Amino acid sequence: MAEAAFEGKKPALPWITVFVGAAVLGVGAALCAATAQPWSAALLVAVAAVGVAPIYRAFRTRGDVLAPPLLFGFLTLLYYVYRPVTLLAGAPPMIPGLATENLALPLALVLVHTLMFYAGYSLSTGDIARRLPVGSLHWSPWRLAVAAGAIIVFSSACWIIFLREVGGWSYWLANLHYAVHTLREGRGAYFLGASLIGLAFNLVFTCALVQRVPWWAVAATGIIAAPVLMSLGERGPFVTMVVMALVAWHYLRRPFSWRAMAMLGGALIVVFVGFGLFREYTVERQEGFARAVLAERLSTAQVLSLNAFDMFTRIVQRTPDLADYQLHRPLWALPASFIPSALLPEKPPMVHVWVNDIYRGEWRRNTMAISLPGEGYVSFQVPGIILWGFFFGLFWRLAYDYQKNNPGNPSANLLYALLISMFFSLFRGGVLGFAGMVLVVRLVAFVVLIVWLTGGKCIRRGEKSAA
Repeated sequence: MAEAAFEGKKPALPWITVFVGAAVLGVGAALCAATAQPWSAALLVAVAAVGVAPIYRAFRTRGDVLAPPLLFGFLTLLYYVYRPVTLLAGAPPMIPGLATENLALPLALVLVHTLMFYAGYSLSTGDIARRLPVGSLHWSPWRLAVAAGAIIVFSSACWIIFLREVGGWSYWLANLHYAVHTLREGRGAYFLGASLIGLAFNLVFTCALVQRVPWWAVAATGIIAAPVLMSLGERGPFVTMVVMALVAWHYLRRPFSWRAMAMLGGALIVVFVGFGLFREYTVERQEGFARAVLAERLSTAQVLSLNAFDMFTRIVQRTPDLADYQLHRPLWALPASFIPSALLPEKPPMVHVWVNDIYRGEWRRNTMAISLPGEGYVSFQVPGIILWGFFFGLFWRLAYDYQKNNPGNPSANLLYALLISMFFSLFRGGVLGFAGMVLVVRLVAFVVLIVWLTGGKCIRRGEKSAA
């Protein structure tokens, strides 16, 4: 099926290879000559080269546009190349008092982390992937209807309870983007339950691609789910639903070309930026910020939430002084987050919360992304950078091999779509914080749903996953 589209390869054109290499060297030489931090510029070029390499290789071989190395490379260029370039060019840091006179150490650690991701991803996990269980090819139509209906009812109930808790629909709408985090505090379970409504649409959409499910059912669940998700006040839940649908279409129906992927990516960025602009405008309207402050908040780095490198730099600078306080703490903060406060009143806060409290300094926003390497450095310093990068790469190699070994299987596809939809959050926010908790909840929901939809039937080892 769609998998065959990823097998054709075109030989590399020598002049393109020469051009790309010359461009990277030229930009690196220009940066080293123009900045007062030549070592930082040189490391920045090295990070850029490592980020560009998988994208360039996939482009010249017409590889899969949704393969994990491409996503990792693109996000590396955005967060750990573009943002440091702006800092070297004199842009103000997003954390007050952040020292940016020497970015060599943070960039060196980013380079190590990136190389370790590709080292982990380079390992073969095909044998393990083939031994993992996978759901049956066919989902029961009536079980699908029951599952989608149950999710819609459950999520709608959570949303209604959440609205009553925060003071009603009108009050929530009036403070939708201004106070979403404040109003959600202490009510996260209801908020997370409401966000699961997107799974109903993704279940019906995925099944429609491989079985005879009427498209009016897909449209109906989308019409129900989309307004709820868009009214949550955050981009994540709605974008997750859309990305999962795109991944399902890509692998089960027709792979996206590079041009189509660029257009879809551009559209998502426009939506992402537009949402951020509207939220910042409502903040300005509520707090009466001066226009100069609003302009600063609407800078490119702010709107695209490119604060991960700023926070990572602060973590690298301050961790040695705080090692006795936080070393290894994230490892037990995540499991503790699933224990009710009534049973564990003194449980630690989520890792992104306490890291922001002790590292970010005075900051007008609620939280800043601590980044995947930042989470590793907080936990084990340099060894954490290595471990987090390596196992993150190994995990995604296993997930991709699992998808490739089960082409056309709706259960395997839905799992991979679910994971890919979390790639950005895990890359930017780490695996032990809120993104990790959301992933665990969604994986548990996925397992329960697949067992229900397939009646507990799994494909035997060696059985074909697709016709």
